[in-house]
Amino acid sequence: AVDASGFLWLTNDPTAVPSALDPNNSSFLMQTGPGAPGSPPESGNEAPALRPSSGLTDRPGQIPQQAPPLGSQPGVVFKVLLSDDVIRFRLLQGVDRLALVARVTSVLDIPEHLIKLKYQDDENEWCILGSDADMQEALVLAQFRGCHPKVKLIDPSDAKGQAVKSLRPGLFRQQLSAETSAAFACGAHNVVFTVKISFGDDTVRLKLTPNMTFSDLLLRFQDSIEVDCVGLRLTYRDDEEEWCTLVGDADLDECRAVARATGIMRLHAS
Repeated sequence: AVDASGFLWLTNDPTAVPSALDPNNSSFLMQTGPGAPGSPPESGNEAPALRPSSGLTDRPGQIPQQAPPLGSQPGVVFKVLLSDDVIRFRLLQGVDRLALVARVTSVLDIPEHLIKLKYQDDENEWCILGSDADMQEALVLAQFRGCHPKVKLIDPSDAKGQAVKSLRPGLFRQQLSAETSAAFACGAHNVVFTVKISFGDDTVRLKLTPNMTFSDLLLRFQDSIEVDCVGLRLTYRDDEEEWCTLVGDADLDECRAVARATGIMRLHAS
């Protein structure tokens, strides 16, 4: 909601208008509804109070990790668009522009100084993501839209600012560690998943055990159906019903985290 002074307020109720600003720090978003300062105490039947945003953290310009938490998933999910590829990953610790650029570098074989990003706004236009203020704007817009923020990698050598063409095949680095493992963060690293892979008119059903890698998944797929895995394109359906790229262990780790709630992975091979 937006009050008369033009400030933006995060609330689950689009009709709610806050009554006062925090006098100590105007960059904070105030709590509204039951439990807010100056409001009457809650009764047993009232909805719980909204939690205020934590504002900026100790490092100037850093974005709070909880902005915006979609559902109960750990970290903040981002989707990088590269032509016909959608690379999905999440930031589990610091959530600022530098952390985003570093994570993109760990997934794609592109030097950090060449990375230029744009984010999709509420009018489906692509805006420069060049600062932490831009990052915060992208996160807030994504939360209001009810979706994960999407960013596009811009070709630094293109004078018109066009997106980088797809990097496949073979240029996805797929670096993974305990600090970047979404599956570990949400307890999906030790789950046995049922995997359904559609390939033309056929469907292969298999089990993905915790110790299986992306290469193991491909070999198990080949056990059931005669297919040349060289040049095979795999995608998985995420929680937004979007098909995301699956080319290595980092993607498979994110796929595990997405499928944690159901125990079922739905993949498409082409």
